Amino acid sequence: MKNILLVFGLMVGLLSPVLLASGTVGAVNVFEEGCKGDASSSAVCKGKNEDGDKLVKNIIDLLFYAAGVVAVIAIIYGGIKFIVADGDASKIKGGRDTIMYAVVGLVVAIMAYSIVGFVIGRF
Repeated sequence: MKNILLVFGLMVGLLSPVLLASGTVGAVNVFEEGCKGDASSSAVCKGKNEDGDKLVKNIIDLLFYAAGVVAVIAIIYGGIKFIVADGDASKIKGGRDTIMYAVVGLVVAIMAYSIVGFVIGRF
């Protein structure tokens, strides 16, 4: 379970900037070619570019939401493992490790969300 959480957290953290960059650059390049002309067409193209940015933002938000849900479920699962350990040291350690890795994954996801938010706001 801890490996799955760690891999999922890393995937969200590492792929979000890639999705952001590829979606934004692709939207700008595709719409930029068709936007050459009068002022009315550039306003229309600007709207299309903003729609592409909103789509990428929605996808990234969905990924972070999924990471949060998985982390909360893992914390609950680790807590249940910890409670039903019945004094067995290995089960207690397993429950604590599950909780710890879930919290680390949640922190990584939150940090990635803030970094992506900073990048979106800056550029």
